Amino acid sequence: MPVAVIDGQPLHYVDQGTGPVVLLGSSYLWDRHMWAPQIEALSQQYRVIVPELWGHGESGPLPAQTQSLDDLARQTLALLDQLDIAQINLVGLSVGGMFAFITASPFLFIHHFGFSPRAFSLLFGLNIAGIILATVINARLVRRLGPLQMLGFGSLVAACAGALLIVIGFTGWGQPFSITGGVLLFMGISGMIGANCIASLMSLFPSNAGAAVGLGISLQFACGALFSWLVSVLADGTARPMCLVIGVAGLGSLACYRAIRYLLHKPRRASLYHALNGDER
Repeated sequence: MPVAVIDGQPLHYVDQGTGPVVLLGSSYLWDRHMWAPQIEALSQQYRVIVPELWGHGESGPLPAQTQSLDDLARQTLALLDQLDIAQINLVGLSVGGMFAFITASPFLFIHHFGFSPRAFSLLFGLNIAGIILATVINARLVRRLGPLQMLGFGSLVAACAGALLIVIGFTGWGQPFSITGGVLLFMGISGMIGANCIASLMSLFPSNAGAAVGLGISLQFACGALFSWLVSVLADGTARPMCLVIGVAGLGSLACYRAIRYLLHKPRRASLYHALNGDER
């Protein structure tokens, strides 16, 4: 794995493929493997650069003189200078049912169900572990099945988890542990859905990949803001609003996936369909 010395510390990075440069910025607590599906797909048409964050993967610790995000940006530019890269397409990662959970869960679990702050912190951490697990599974399967098939599987699981949460929310069955299980399933699969959405967007719009992904992420956060607002408006002191909004998000993801499959099956989009399924025909 290539390495560059930046501000006195080793910064490891992926450099794969040829063509216009796409730089993938990883999320906190993740290394280069979070981008495995995107690296595999994009490196067929682009030169993909993925720096490992300081203290993550094989990179060294944060340089002592690093004091702000501006310093991190400067260090990334220093890497690009060493690679003699003047222009890039930048993709970063920091979804709407997840926002509904983030909005409602502190009140629901601590005040309504009586979880201690420590127990709630453990629950929140389990959701992150679920996202990591789903992403690892996705990285192992996406090369064989293609991002569209993985997106379909993720959407189906999200819809099932969402439907289950709606039933739990309105019947009270097994609360709070049934809600905990449903949320863990929904949150975990969001890691698989997000990764394959980005990969599919880049495959569909190779000449405008940066703009397509930027628009997709903007819509993602806009939906998140809308769903958070819905949870607040519907709040009635029970689990019903959160379960309903997460359920709608899960069922909506499956509906969107089916719509995409329908559009891609049209004759003039057949080549895109095969590309997204990892089919070389």
